[in-house]
Amino acid sequence: MNKALKVPPFNWQPPEWDRNNPNAPMPDLTMDPNNQAAAPVFNHPNGGNPAGVAKLNGDNGLISRLTALKARFQGQLDHVDATRALEPNEDGDQNDPLTMVPHPKSDFHHVDPGVFDGPQTAKFVAAINALVALQGPAGQDGETDEAFKKVLPPLRDLAKQMSPNPKGMQRLKLVSDNTLVRVTILLGEMNDALSKAGTTGKPAYNSARDEYIALLKDLDDREPDVVAPGNQGYGSMVKWTYVRPIIHQGQIKGAEVQAKWNPHISSSGIPIPHD
Repeated sequence: MNKALKVPPFNWQPPEWDRNNPNAPMPDLTMDPNNQAAAPVFNHPNGGNPAGVAKLNGDNGLISRLTALKARFQGQLDHVDATRALEPNEDGDQNDPLTMVPHPKSDFHHVDPGVFDGPQTAKFVAAINALVALQGPAGQDGETDEAFKKVLPPLRDLAKQMSPNPKGMQRLKLVSDNTLVRVTILLGEMNDALSKAGTTGKPAYNSARDEYIALLKDLDDREPDVVAPGNQGYGSMVKWTYVRPIIHQGQIKGAEVQAKWNPHISSSGIPIPHD
């Protein structure tokens, strides 16, 4: 752990543009160890868009920043949008399927895909339904009724978690997409700032850098003090997040993002807008 920044050491920390020196040269990313000789190629045939990468949609509070980047880097962000509302409270999204950026305290429980095959899942659900059907007769006896009232709620929740598209998995996917949108915007803003003179580029670069580091810190925080949909509090369900920039000719042209979501791992390669 980097003691000053409190960011896991395996994550990239962008160099700071010296805040105290008005004439400080911009960071030279050509010296960064994440440089590679060839430009990255992103090949996702299911993207259904000119960029050829998977569609992403995130927090609608990011829309003005995304719009500015789309104007600046025309044609490079057709796969990214920011139209999702924030879930107003815990489990407040009543859409089916879910459409909002989840509240960090919403229910993320789920049965991991692949643990049970189809016949096994069907047996679990059938057994739960058989118990639910006995709830009426159980009311004829006080102790039996009390036991059923204790047992049935978690079993009903389990049946929902075993559904083909459980809400817990949907929420993890929505958080993952929102994280990718934020990384795309922040690294894109750094590229934009590095193309400008120090008087305007430096504060813009450092602002994006600070927000990027705050994002990494939040995703590593297992017991967050602050939970804010779209921004903070997601470290409680993320075991670790790894972001590696792909730098070519001194610009961030892509990023590799991996996240372990109790216990499965999602991995994405995302293009970053650049000149």
